[in-house]
Amino acid sequence: MTSYRAFKNKTDFEAWVHTFVGVVEDNVIWTYREVNHHPSPTEYDALNIPEDTMLFNGAYRLCKRIVDNKNRTVHTYFVWYWEEEGDYAEVAMRQNEIRKKYELPHDTLEFRLARREIYGSK
Repeated sequence: MTSYRAFKNKTDFEAWVHTFVGVVEDNVIWTYREVNHHPSPTEYDALNIPEDTMLFNGAYRLCKRIVDNKNRTVHTYFVWYWEEEGDYAEVAMRQNEIRKKYELPHDTLEFRLARREIYGSK
């Protein structure tokens, strides 16, 4: 299950449904549930899967997703906060700076991979 969403247009909706392997029937939408993972930048960069885009906490970000059809789950990986030793405030400030590398402009389209698969657009 994913969180509540609002869509600006049908294309945005269809990209979301495609990303979360959704089925629409009788005004009900069934999707795979999403599990978020927060790897370090090194772990994230080492994931050998295509990058996608997501809207999280008011900003567009790079992410990577793995679809687990057996368990009907979409695993979303993105750099947020990860385990690191040290003073919490110092670690958080350092991670905030590193995380900016994974943020995208506000005119970014969400679910870029689904849009390519459905519409052939970039």
